[in-house]
Amino acid sequence: MIENPIIKRIEEAKNKFLIPGDQAVIDSWMSGAKKSLFVASLRGNKGIELILETFTNDIRDINLLLVETDSSKLSDKERDRLLDRRNMYRKFVLIFRDGEKNLEAIEKQIDELV
Repeated sequence: MIENPIIKRIEEAKNKFLIPGDQAVIDSWMSGAKKSLFVASLRGNKGIELILETFTNDIRDINLLLVETDSSKLSDKERDRLLDRRNMYRKFVLIFRDGEKNLEAIEKQIDELV
């Protein structure tokens, strides 16, 4: 079992509220919290930080290229390729940003329930 304050709070809520509808919500919190904690643990890795920085810079560069390049000089295929790459990078970066936000949202929901 992961020893973390939010996991403990979810376990306490689980033991406190035995209404079947609440159980599904609590199970969802537990799953989301574990995923978010895992992502947060990866966030401290220097390699992951380097990847996040690189992808963030690439997103910025692609955005600039799409805005500044004359549409007649950029083929539809090339534009689509850039958009796909940007979206892939965004999804990866958002995994780490959303992980922290998810933990905060779960804690807020626990506070409201308890």
